[in-house]
Amino acid sequence: MISRCRTARPDQERCAGFTLIEVIVTLAILGLALVIVAGYKPPWSSGLGLKGTASELASGLRLARSEAIASNRPVLFDLDVTGHVYRVGAGAQRRLPANLSIELLTISVADVR
Repeated sequence: MISRCRTARPDQERCAGFTLIEVIVTLAILGLALVIVAGYKPPWSSGLGLKGTASELASGLRLARSEAIASNRPVLFDLDVTGHVYRVGAGAQRRLPANLSIELLTISVADVR
């Protein structure tokens, strides 16, 4: 029989390496851990998403107001409901969540009388 063990001394045998079963079990455990970690998706709360988006829009409106006051001229707050984006002044477009539904209610002074 051929031995794959190295002998340091004739009276001692030292085997190096792992058995096939040990390697397979280790890879299976690592694979299972990877699936659990990679597949974990924290629950998305619609309430948190709505509050965050509302806060972001309110912040954009406050920014437009403060820029208008500082420059003493009108500043555009552009909200594209169908494209789910908004822009403050000449700034970059900011995206809103695609699953957000926005409805606008406009009232003019002529309608109130």
